[in-house]
Amino acid sequence: MEKEITVAKVGSSSLVNPNTLEVYEENFKNIAEQMKCITRGILVSSGGFLMGKSLGYQGNPSTTASAGWVEVMNQWNKYFGSIQPQLLATEKDFHPLSETELAENQKALENNQPIPHEPRFTIIAENILDVHGHGNTLITNQQDMSSRFGLAPEILTFDPRGNVKFHGDNDFYAATIAIQLLKERTTQKANLIILSGKKKGLLDEKGNTVPTETIEGMKQRIDESTGGGRKGSNGLRTKGLALITAAKEGVRTYIGSAHDITAILQASAK
Repeated sequence: MEKEITVAKVGSSSLVNPNTLEVYEENFKNIAEQMKCITRGILVSSGGFLMGKSLGYQGNPSTTASAGWVEVMNQWNKYFGSIQPQLLATEKDFHPLSETELAENQKALENNQPIPHEPRFTIIAENILDVHGHGNTLITNQQDMSSRFGLAPEILTFDPRGNVKFHGDNDFYAATIAIQLLKERTTQKANLIILSGKKKGLLDEKGNTVPTETIEGMKQRIDESTGGGRKGSNGLRTKGLALITAAKEGVRTYIGSAHDITAILQASAK
């Protein structure tokens, strides 16, 4: 078991300008330098869709994000100074085994056979230990080509025909990883820091910084927010709910700025 793991999540707009599609290479460098200083780090990186657009890729959002992810990893490897392992997962990788799978496992054990179904995150956790054992940072994102519902069904949006629109919320993805690491006893302590835009902290609808001193306070601010949109609010609803969810499960949670050269280091040191 590792003593402590820090999960850092960075959003798309902190890596690629959503209006001009300019790549913020300074942020790639800044975040990579901080993660290199952490012995046991996991970087949840968005950016695939905007990076795909910046490269001129023409396709639906899922394939655009998938194509852009290749360049996102190129950027991270460039600023880490070496190739880092990556994980592309879906919501299924975090689900517990079904009753049928558990029954089949039990039958195999009774017959002295290897179990046919192992929880996927158990395998992921083992590989995370191996990544850290080699001094690397695991870089991860949701698998856009095969994941439609993601890990935050309460914020799904639908097209006129009732189909789920392109969806993949990395705030909840990062929170889920941190929670599962504790549940799997992969680590004694899990830190989660979600990096937002230029201002430190969450922003309300007027662009003012929202403090995150208590779970109760964050719940109230989310309930009072109108619309709960992700644009213009620095992701108040998704970031807040992800942090609340993680904190309830014992994860130490933080908010920081992608432009702060010490935010991740501070979260990992507390």
